[in-house]
Amino acid sequence: MRITKLWFLAAACAAVLFTGRLSQAQYDVMPVAYSKQPMPGGDAPPMAPMGPMPGAVGGFSCTDGSCGGCDDCCGWSNRWNVFAEFLYLRPRDAETAYASIIDGPIVGGAPGLPAGRTGVLDYDYQPGFRLGGGFTLDNCNQIQVMYSQLDATSNDTITTAAPDVIRSLVIHPNSPNAGSNWLDANATGDVRFQLLDVAYRGLVSSCSDYEVGYLVGVRSTRFEQFFQANFNNVGTETVTSSVDFDGIGLRLGADFERYGRNRQWFVYGKGYASFIGGRFEADYLQSNQGDPVVATTTWEAGRVVTQLDLEAGLGWQSCSGNLRLSLGYLYSGWFNTIRNNEWISAVQNGDFVANGMSTYDSGITFDGLTARVELLW
Repeated sequence: MRITKLWFLAAACAAVLFTGRLSQAQYDVMPVAYSKQPMPGGDAPPMAPMGPMPGAVGGFSCTDGSCGGCDDCCGWSNRWNVFAEFLYLRPRDAETAYASIIDGPIVGGAPGLPAGRTGVLDYDYQPGFRLGGGFTLDNCNQIQVMYSQLDATSNDTITTAAPDVIRSLVIHPNSPNAGSNWLDANATGDVRFQLLDVAYRGLVSSCSDYEVGYLVGVRSTRFEQFFQANFNNVGTETVTSSVDFDGIGLRLGADFERYGRNRQWFVYGKGYASFIGGRFEADYLQSNQGDPVVATTTWEAGRVVTQLDLEAGLGWQSCSGNLRLSLGYLYSGWFNTIRNNEWISAVQNGDFVANGMSTYDSGITFDGLTARVELLW
């Protein structure tokens, strides 16, 4: 399946490059403005070049002036660009409650009463990165390639002392040790995504003080969720669960930049939507030192995951336009996904159809800061 994805991405990139080359053939001459002066005999001379239009290729500078004389597409003044971006994101709606403290061992089948905090594996802000670059076919057309990755990890521990005990919230209720009492428990987990984007970016309109563009591309997605909990007393009971997603699909969006009067400071905004067709694979295993397989099951299904990416921030660029720095806030929502806690609940209830897995269309979100350094030439 991954080989098919790579061929698909390569074919998409080649098609976009071929289209860009056709447009480049019409752009080998720099756009210029012309003036007309009368000849002594009353005839007009040939049009004489006056230099680049404001905002055209080679026309960037730190000027203190307003927009004037702009074409519908003034264009980008660079041929290549590369960037490195630091991400500081928090996964939300990805938590798993794994243990609770009750007021002593259950006697006669009566449920215990809460006697302490609930053990929850949740995630805080974690570092990630983006790397990418692009090639400007002409002043209104670009090819972009970008790779993004986030590896979020978390740990949690819960303890108590007799007569209170810890009860597991993730073991199968029909297992032999479902009624076991523990004095300490711990959990660890990972949330990881890897994104590869290949896109064509076009310029709708630009001037000395603004720029509006659009994007059409392909996104390949790898999304992993892992969970493990250990319950300890005389022995140890372990539950592991994972939910993975692989897919590829279409990415669409738009972006804008609004410059100050000297074109160094700017604000920007980006909005993209991706529609990723792929497959979820989930597995569950409960084990202990006496039985390596107390309960186990797996599940697979195809779904279309919708990803919504929104970003806004502030930036600065050098007078030459060769260096750009920006800082922004990023929100990314992943919808029609399966969360690890939902998968564990489906296993415990034995409900994978009806009101179970077929109705699980929850979302996992990421939000936080992004800081980018970009070189253009």
